[in-house]
Amino acid sequence: VNDSKGTNVDATIQALKTYKGNFIHIILGGDDKGVNLEPLFKELKLHNIIIYSIGTTTRKIYDLSIINKLQCNECFNLLDAITLIKQNVKKIREKQIVLLSPATSSFDQFSSYIQRGEVFKENMIL
Repeated sequence: VNDSKGTNVDATIQALKTYKGNFIHIILGGDDKGVNLEPLFKELKLHNIIIYSIGTTTRKIYDLSIINKLQCNECFNLLDAITLIKQNVKKIREKQIVLLSPATSSFDQFSSYIQRGEVFKENMIL
């Protein structure tokens, strides 16, 4: 699911609620501009989820995941996250959603959220 327009915490929380009950592979990260990510992690803990952290917030998201006892993979960039997701999707038998809803801006690695979404769509074909 391309929710690259989900460039803030509230948008990503709403996207997560849409897919509650599914196993979620979520790509998070970019430039968070110093925003508090704790409310997002409160919501993430309510889901069956694997996090793939990218962008300048890769380490911050990874650290928050560990603190909140959530599985997270440090991917640093979108293409590495997609490669790992494709491997992990094959290992899980239940209904799964791959969600790009990064909760951050894209400007650390992309010219816009539109470009980030296009890269996701072009490469996330299973």
